[in-house]
Amino acid sequence: MSAKYTFSQIDELLVKEAFVKPEDIEKAYKIRAGNIEKSKISLGSLLIKKKLLTKDNANKLLAHPVIQQHIEKAILDKRLMTRQQLTEFLGENHRKFISVTTLVKQGYIAEDDFKQIIQEQLDTIIFGKLAIKHNLITEKDLEDILEIKKYKKSISEILCDMHLTTLAELNHVFRKFNKQLKLGKILIQQELITEKQIEEALEEQASRNDTLGKILVRKKIITVDQLYFALSIQYCTPFQELNGFVFYEKQKIELRNIAGQKFADEYLMLPLFLSGNYLTLAVSNPVNILNKYELMSINIHLHMNCILITNEKFEQLYALLYGEMIDSFLLLSENSRESVSPGKKSVITNPENQTWLLNNLFKRYEILNSHPGKSHSNIDANLFNKFIEDSFNSICSKYNCNGVSFWFEIKNDGVEIKASPLSDFVM
Repeated sequence: MSAKYTFSQIDELLVKEAFVKPEDIEKAYKIRAGNIEKSKISLGSLLIKKKLLTKDNANKLLAHPVIQQHIEKAILDKRLMTRQQLTEFLGENHRKFISVTTLVKQGYIAEDDFKQIIQEQLDTIIFGKLAIKHNLITEKDLEDILEIKKYKKSISEILCDMHLTTLAELNHVFRKFNKQLKLGKILIQQELITEKQIEEALEEQASRNDTLGKILVRKKIITVDQLYFALSIQYCTPFQELNGFVFYEKQKIELRNIAGQKFADEYLMLPLFLSGNYLTLAVSNPVNILNKYELMSINIHLHMNCILITNEKFEQLYALLYGEMIDSFLLLSENSRESVSPGKKSVITNPENQTWLLNNLFKRYEILNSHPGKSHSNIDANLFNKFIEDSFNSICSKYNCNGVSFWFEIKNDGVEIKASPLSDFVM
């Protein structure tokens, strides 16, 4: 336990499991504290501090008519002056704009009120947009500053950024407190959200067709990056922004041959990069990670790994690879049983050599079997796989075939496993 910082349960378990040292966590706390302090500084002041904008240019922007309107509104809203007093001041001083400094000197408002109004104006997006419009800063400059402003990283995320721990280690530690690795619990353990906020979001989710993560982002309780980092822990799959990513033209054809447009549409998975026998795939909905097993079943020579990307990035890269835009509606599927098609058939021809396909079937069954209003049942993977193998052997023996198709049907009382011999595999 640190004398300066109060470690969370996750922090303490990371140390106990020897994944990180106490001083590593203290370093992460120090980084977070420093960045949180920076986030409190106004947007304009940060631009000046980073020498992206001069003080003179900042003052010129404060004199802009748009900013002047906001200053006038702030003075009136705070009841520092009446409309008549403000009109008289402008008339007496023959001014077309409000000099807050002059207002202070002439005793209209207090110096503290003056400072607060200026900082408020410096901290608006309008101020940043005007700076871009007048070619004083670039859009990239503003984006970088806004990243600092919205800083709210957890200690786990900072440790991961510093390469002091891995997603696999975090997945292991979070599972100690949250065996089912539910998204809400992960966010709570990261101290990014409260139990009450989760409860309110779940109530809203029950009345509308939306995911918990999207609700929390829309309500600005968490950021998109925080959502995807939590999903990374939950699914032990890294999230990458892929800023500036481009496909190698020579590799596009090869990637499309491995995973064509029809596959991308059906399984919502994109091939990104091929290096030797290693293929990197991308999904925006983590449930679709399981679809890599479908691709592996027809590309057995390839080793595949997945990364998470945002819906927007998925759409962009899809268009770059296939030359068309994907239907955005396809990407809006729930991170739940609705995301998994029960009728999608998996072909088993050799259970011993198709363990990945059996695991895929099990995961789909597990997701379909867990839904609102039903208590979670502990489904044993080994028993499930044994059932599939026994069914495969029984059907092959009865129908003299060596291929069986498996799928699911949702009934009122649960999920049923269906199977049928494949005529193409009849001996």
